[in-house]
Amino acid sequence: MKAEDIIEHIRQGRKEAGGRGLMDTFKRPMTRFFCGQGISAEDAEEVFWDTAMTIVFKIDQYKHEGKAEAWFWQIARNKLIDFQRKIRRQERLRDRPSSRESNDKEQSDEWKWIEENIPAPAQLIQEERVDHCVEQGFIQFQLVEPERAKVLYLQLEGHSIEKIAAEIGRSVGASKEYLSQCRKKLAPYIQQCTELLSD
Repeated sequence: MKAEDIIEHIRQGRKEAGGRGLMDTFKRPMTRFFCGQGISAEDAEEVFWDTAMTIVFKIDQYKHEGKAEAWFWQIARNKLIDFQRKIRRQERLRDRPSSRESNDKEQSDEWKWIEENIPAPAQLIQEERVDHCVEQGFIQFQLVEPERAKVLYLQLEGHSIEKIAAEIGRSVGASKEYLSQCRKKLAPYIQQCTELLSD
């Protein structure tokens, strides 16, 4: 699907068709590009979904100045640069010398030895894998169903059903039913995550 067609779908409210066109056409070349710039395949996936979400939610910023595909790639490059900057900041913080007293340094060294020599519990590693799987699934769902994802996110943040109802302009009863529908729509995107629990 051409970038112009993707934009038209999204602007006309056909976000599912536009989102799938974006994934089908641009996911593979963009993740390859990101990997070619020195990041891992997993990180490339993260940068792509960040790129895709930005395209969908900032679609009105495209003013038909130049090719739509070039606009997509400009966003992709900017997201890659942002990600690389974040990684460099984390590395600088990790490598920064400690200014604590010697006893604090000794305690830090002890923790470092523990981290390097005692493996993390398998359950913790498994939980992290599942969390990452669910996060990636929700990002994909958010790309295709942004309005439904927004409502589920409000619930995840702990908002009451009354507040959610007011936010989306529905009655409490209708909002409960809508939330149930949203969860059913989300299920296929995170179904594979439950398989990790049985590994």
